[in-house]
Amino acid sequence: MYTNKIAALAGAVAIIDQAAALNIHRHEQKLQKKQDAVVWETVVETVWVTEGAPAPKSTVFADNAGTVTSVVVVPTQQPKIEPPPVALPTVEKPPAPAPTSLVTSVKPATPTSTVASNNGGSSGTGFSGKRGLAYNEPTLANLVGSSCKSGVCGWAYNWGQTPGALDSKYSFVPMLWGAKGFDTWAASADKAISNGAKALFSFNEPDNKGQANMQPSDAATLHVKHMNSYSGKALIGAPSVSNSNLQGEGLEWLQSWVQECEGKGCKYDFCNVHWYSPVSAIDTLFDHIEKAHKICGGKPVWLTEFAPVEANDAQTADFLSKAIPRLESLDYLHAYSYFMVSAEPNRLLSSLSSLSAVGNKYVSI
Repeated sequence: MYTNKIAALAGAVAIIDQAAALNIHRHEQKLQKKQDAVVWETVVETVWVTEGAPAPKSTVFADNAGTVTSVVVVPTQQPKIEPPPVALPTVEKPPAPAPTSLVTSVKPATPTSTVASNNGGSSGTGFSGKRGLAYNEPTLANLVGSSCKSGVCGWAYNWGQTPGALDSKYSFVPMLWGAKGFDTWAASADKAISNGAKALFSFNEPDNKGQANMQPSDAATLHVKHMNSYSGKALIGAPSVSNSNLQGEGLEWLQSWVQECEGKGCKYDFCNVHWYSPVSAIDTLFDHIEKAHKICGGKPVWLTEFAPVEANDAQTADFLSKAIPRLESLDYLHAYSYFMVSAEPNRLLSSLSSLSAVGNKYVSI
């Protein structure tokens, strides 16, 4: 009985071993299939770094799988350096050139002022010469003046009330200009006269909306207020006017101002005109001066700005060679100044240290 049980037990064990072996075999097959399904992947990682910075290290796995790191070096962007701005000298800009004045009829003014007693020289101004220097920078005016033929350049102005470092051998003429100068005018004019100023300018182109911009009646009233008290102490100029032929501008404005002054009692010793036109219109310059002379009742005229437009330096120099002798010989023209002392095209300087062809002509005739 025991033998049979042992035999049966042995048989059962054998069956169990076979089953276990079969299970182990199946497990190995499943594992093998699972292993066959494994796919090794290589991950490529790109890292962007700045030029000069250390590159990162790549990580490599022992079983040949891992990460490959490639490094792309980005050049360092250099900042853009702009050159510093070049400072240029500040200059007054001329008014826009206007058509030649076409005033055909003028009404002479009744003389209303007392001419100052400091007359002298050929023009009655007390200056050494008619020719003047219109400037912004006094050192440049001194440079041009030092090249003037002896006795030719006698006075200067800068559209302002004080001369700056202008050489005292040039008689400085202060200008009221317009409303912006009212508060400081009395003190400036008094000081200028005490320093020997022989003349005073009133308003700058009140006929021009871009300049003093006044109605003739207002300008007459303000001229009486700010200028009349200097009558007999210095020569007083009427407001300067352009050669525009637009209605209410140029000589038409001047004629209206003179008529207003007859009732208001303006004191003035000379009229003041500007001229900008092509070189071919040179004769209109002298027509303009003559008409102003008649409008102002035969008073002297000062030409305090003039220049040809749309002309190069050679053309302008030729223009001056023709105009200056006529300006010098015109007895009722007491002073004139070319526009202007500056280093710009068609001006008196070619650089901050040299005269242009225009400047050389202006100082040498």
